[in-house]
Amino acid sequence: MRLASVFGTPFDLAKLGLYLAKHLPPSFGLVFPLTARQFKFGQSNPTFLVADAHGHLLVIRKKPPGTLMSQTAHAVEREYWVLDSLYKHRSSDQTTWVPVPQVYLLCQDHSVLGTPFYAMEYLNGRIFENILIPSVISVENKKKYFYSAIDTLVRLHCIDYRKAGLEEYGKSGGYYQRQLKRLHQVSQIQANIQDKNGSNVGKLVHLDDSLAWLHKNIVADQITIVHGDYKLDNLVFHLEKPQIIGILDWELSTIGHPLSDLANFLMPWYFSKRQSGMASGLYDALAVIAQGIAARVKRGQASSHIANSVAAIFQDMADRLHGITTNSVSLDESHFPCAAKL
Repeated sequence: MRLASVFGTPFDLAKLGLYLAKHLPPSFGLVFPLTARQFKFGQSNPTFLVADAHGHLLVIRKKPPGTLMSQTAHAVEREYWVLDSLYKHRSSDQTTWVPVPQVYLLCQDHSVLGTPFYAMEYLNGRIFENILIPSVISVENKKKYFYSAIDTLVRLHCIDYRKAGLEEYGKSGGYYQRQLKRLHQVSQIQANIQDKNGSNVGKLVHLDDSLAWLHKNIVADQITIVHGDYKLDNLVFHLEKPQIIGILDWELSTIGHPLSDLANFLMPWYFSKRQSGMASGLYDALAVIAQGIAARVKRGQASSHIANSVAAIFQDMADRLHGITTNSVSLDESHFPCAAKL
């Protein structure tokens, strides 16, 4: 789990400390002084590890500063809502639950850190940034980590969102239609974002053709909780075994179609061999999301150390999508590099 000692995002530790001392549960036992470091990974919302004088840890996740192109992609309030609901659901229903960190508080007072943020439990585990999980040597053991990820995803989709307190969390039905409409709108906004030199992000190649194909091939509705960004590097595994102890980064979650999460998790298998060594965050990013990262780079709002790398390949992702939808890309073994290596 990589951390940066220098913040890429404005962060007033003194103000944060005063707020935490007043609003954290007394059982946390906060002891001053505090220290903080920013996580290097994560594209949308700056995330920090805060430690007190006794070594107690918590995580702060906040909206980025400045005017945002999309409120949806930075909805820390919704992220707090779903985490809190799923954590409480685990206590009330031991038969259907998924592991999530406990959230301690949500702060919507901009005077503290400049933007809304929430505080949550730090999970001491393993996060695999490379889809090939090279630190796990045995092929059989690698498979166990992926089976665990799929099993956990199935459990998420089996939760009755109404019983979990998420009945108002999203519309029921029409998920893919809404997603395609929204992605088109967001992409148009992002394409026109300029940097200080007047250079813009640019339109996604073949976007209209790809969206038309997707509209024609929408599957029948199923309604479940959807994570929205389910991938290997958003899962925290136990330090010693292939057991997931937490699912992170819920800002794109909603009520929708379960196959979207499965498709997102399997997307690394559709990229060429020249991309097989990239971190899973690069594999899984959809073309519009990568275009959004390029736009945040232009505006100086990107929070990840790999943002420039992602921004550079968004047109390649769009071209890949067009190739798949027009059957001009063959999905033979050469396009499944990860499967071949696993």
